[in-house]
Amino acid sequence: MRRRGTGESLQSTIAYTLAFLAFFVPLSIYISTSQHNAGYWEDYYAKKLALILDRASPGQELYLDVTEATRVAASNGKSPYDIFVFDNVNREVIVSLKQGSATRFSFFSNVTVVDPTVQLISGGVDVNRLHFSIR
Repeated sequence: MRRRGTGESLQSTIAYTLAFLAFFVPLSIYISTSQHNAGYWEDYYAKKLALILDRASPGQELYLDVTEATRVAASNGKSPYDIFVFDNVNREVIVSLKQGSATRFSFFSNVTVVDPTVQLISGGVDVNRLHFSIR
């Protein structure tokens, strides 16, 4: 017995399934990478710190509220003490709010960042600040 239309039905089902996967897989990858807006906050803090360093003078002691960064990092399983890195040799600020991800932003002034530490004022992620000195 010959069935008509079975091949066309199977082909259209496969085509729709592939089209669905072609849309769904990139969408789910995007959603998983933008978890808790980590990319946005990495970019925000890297640019903000670079701007602060461009305007800084040797001898200054600076504090920056980083409560949102510590909250996002904690939700992604990242230690608050590993969020901010200052590369004085290459003049870069590196901010990482999740494992395997970081945003780098360059600053142009000839300053050196000394002793950067995240201070967990409340003992958690409620009110925190980044403290560093400029030389």
